[in-house]
This record gives sequence, C-alpha cells and structure tokens, in this order.
Amino acid sequence: MRYQAPVKDMLFCMKELAALERVAQMPGFEEAGLETAQAVLEECARFNEGVLAPLNWEGDKNPGSWERGEVKTAPGFKEAFRQFAEGGWQGLQHPAEFGGQGAAEDDRRGVRRDSQQREPQLRAVPAADGRGPSRRC
Repeated sequence: MRYQAPVKDMLFCMKELAALERVAQMPGFEEAGLETAQAVLEECARFNEGVLAPLNWEGDKNPGSWERGEVKTAPGFKEAFRQFAEGGWQGLQHPAEFGGQGAAEDDRRGVRRDSQQREPQLRAVPAADGRGPSRRC
C-alpha cells in the first residue's frame, strides 16, 4: 500500500478551522497564507512519500533500539534524516536570522504531523548520531 500525504485535508483544516488567512493579516505573519502553506505541505509530502514511506517496511523488520547506552536506528533512517535536515525541515520553526525559515505555527504543525509524528524513528536519529537527546515533538 502506497502512502499518500493528506495535503488536501490539512489545507482544509488550516483554512476553515485555523483561519489561516486571518492569521496572515497579523503583523509578523504576512507569509503565513494558504499559498505558502500549500507549497510547504506539498514539498513535505514529496519527502514523506518518496523518502520516509519506503523505509516503513525496513523499520518494521529492524526497529530502532537502545543498546548499551546507544540509539540504533533502522537501516536508511540516518540518510533520511540527513535529507530531512538538508532540505531545511529541521530548521522550519527557527527564526530566519538564526538560519531557520521562520515558518508559521500552522505550517510547522502540518510538517511535524506528516513526517516526524508519522515516522518515530526519524526523531531518534540525532541521538544515534550523538548530536543530542532524542525527544518527542
């Protein structure tokens, strides 16, 4: 079964429930409109469908583990995390002046929902690489 990100559903929630267009009228949130949200979610969907989803079977066969003080991830997850970080997804929420993208909270939630919460092993990679503790988003 092929995974397809629910971009249309997430955009509906952002538009109808979160009133994203009204948020975009607030000072400092001018770029938080539906066009930006759609572009972010569609790009995230391409990453999740093309990179993360194919790892699910391998992750089920060889799940991550904690052994002798070390986090071990399933094959392919370190490379997927590298692509995640290089694509700018890791810094989505950080201010632009610090190298992030300064994304609106609704955009961050959509990305987090569709990548890191969908694939828990992705969150373990920084700990496996020794770059810090793993934590739930």
